Amino acid sequence: MGALGGCTWSEPILKIILINGASGVGKTTLASALSKRLCEVGWICPDQIWDVESKGTRRFLELSVERARTYHQSITLIDCQARRSDIQAAIELFPGVQFLEILVTCQSHVRRARLERRLGINMSSAEMTAMDEWAALLDAETLSSESIRVDTTHTCKTHFVSFVIEQLLRVVGLQTAKNTCKSTIHKLAGPY
Repeated sequence: MGALGGCTWSEPILKIILINGASGVGKTTLASALSKRLCEVGWICPDQIWDVESKGTRRFLELSVERARTYHQSITLIDCQARRSDIQAAIELFPGVQFLEILVTCQSHVRRARLERRLGINMSSAEMTAMDEWAALLDAETLSSESIRVDTTHTCKTHFVSFVIEQLLRVVGLQTAKNTCKSTIHKLAGPY
């Protein structure tokens, strides 16, 4: 398993870890936990800040990578919902940056319960069908040989975070250390 775009992980090139998946699968939970457990990692979190529908995922990824280049961490987590074409465009736009995708999934009924709890509403069948179709599209487009996949359906946060860290240690050679890591959370703000 290697980085997307045919690159291999090496120093000191900027590494972008895309935490990808549909709403409610656990992307932000995973990114938050990883930012606390991995050394020298930044995290770009678009929640409540970035209007992806009007600005577009491709532009979000472009701005996120540009922002990550200004940080002092060599690794940045980007929490996103991105199609393969948008990820490929970022890879081509930033040839000196290495990308790795973590696709987070879960079963529809679990995603629905999480979203309803988060949003405080009951989702309609039509809304869930659209969410299921989006999740299936993201899953189908993921390059399985170059991505880490994690299903959060029947796994507690501690287990799926540990699984992802084991995979990242194997693929990327990241360092972890309790209570000695410095990480930074960056929210995209400002006029874009």
